[in-house]
Amino acid sequence: MSEFIPPGAHTAITARLGEFPLQSEFSLEPLVRYWETELADDDCLLGSAARVILDRVRQVPELRARTITLETVRANQDLVDALMVAVFAPSFQEESYAAAMLPFRLQTFFATEAFSRLLAGPDGYLTGRIDADASLLAQVRIIHAYSLIIERVYGLDAGIEFPWITIVKDPETGLERHFKLLLEPRFLEVDVIGEAPVLTEETRRRLRALVLDPSALMKVLPPEKFVIRGFSVVQAIEVTEQEVLSSIERDLIEKESIVSTERFRALQDKMRALLRRPEVDLGLAAVEGERVLVLHFASRFEHACIFADSTHQKMSDFKGSVFERAAMERQPIFIEDLEAYPDRSRVEEGMLASGYRSAVVAPLIYQDQIIGSLKLVSPRTGSLS
Repeated sequence: MSEFIPPGAHTAITARLGEFPLQSEFSLEPLVRYWETELADDDCLLGSAARVILDRVRQVPELRARTITLETVRANQDLVDALMVAVFAPSFQEESYAAAMLPFRLQTFFATEAFSRLLAGPDGYLTGRIDADASLLAQVRIIHAYSLIIERVYGLDAGIEFPWITIVKDPETGLERHFKLLLEPRFLEVDVIGEAPVLTEETRRRLRALVLDPSALMKVLPPEKFVIRGFSVVQAIEVTEQEVLSSIERDLIEKESIVSTERFRALQDKMRALLRRPEVDLGLAAVEGERVLVLHFASRFEHACIFADSTHQKMSDFKGSVFERAAMERQPIFIEDLEAYPDRSRVEEGMLASGYRSAVVAPLIYQDQIIGSLKLVSPRTGSLS
């Protein structure tokens, strides 16, 4: 993927709306029709409630217009909220990350409390960064639209999924969290203007491949022949652990992550995000014979090169310490409370003097040889257990 879009991903998207060739219209009609056909029946548990809601909808005909505005939604927010019960369970408002969005826009008009709190701004636009550049997102929107056309008009499954990863900063911890965005097109409809283009059998067979080539596809299915109407449902699934672990693995094998102070700080931030511990500090040590190169914590670096803030020590300096124990046992050692840790060496005493109360020390092993160690420390007791 390319560089991240700057915070406020909608800025990059709305600036390129001219690149989206298909007409899309925001409408609640597909949802109202769902209430009429699926929920208003006497056999449905929601039947009586559905009829009351539909009676109210009939009193506000603009809600059933072919296309509506956000102003109409806001003017009838209570009624729209009632309609949305069919899509979003009220009991999961605080825990579930989900929203309804304008078609092919990154702007919500309804969202769960959890989604609004973390993933959307006051204007409804998605916040954070999306792991794609603006041109790629513009192309994905076209592919998504044509996949829907191929399915709804021609009955063919394009076999394309569009999971996006967005990265947001948790306002409570200040740490980054990663979410996979899954789009559900159930409440999107495709209208054909005039007659639908007739496709030969050969073209139908090639459609699945053509869907990845928007330019070729637009020649076969002219965009002016279709209107996509309704709204999208987006579900956000947290994938912080998977994404951060993958990123840490990449960082640890890249020399730049160890040499560059900026990259090392980023590595520390990823560790904090993974553990959800903003107070944690990271340290690394490299072993070469009887010498140990200690790389000091990223939060304390003063130079662009990490080695300018490092120190060389002898292996004997770590005798009897948690580092020696981790190397001998070849597994991580967890210390819940440094003050209660028995037989503290000067290494553990140094951690205490620096204000730390808990620690994890893990040996770094390559080809069955100890090549160094990784240290995480926290000023809080039991923070790393």
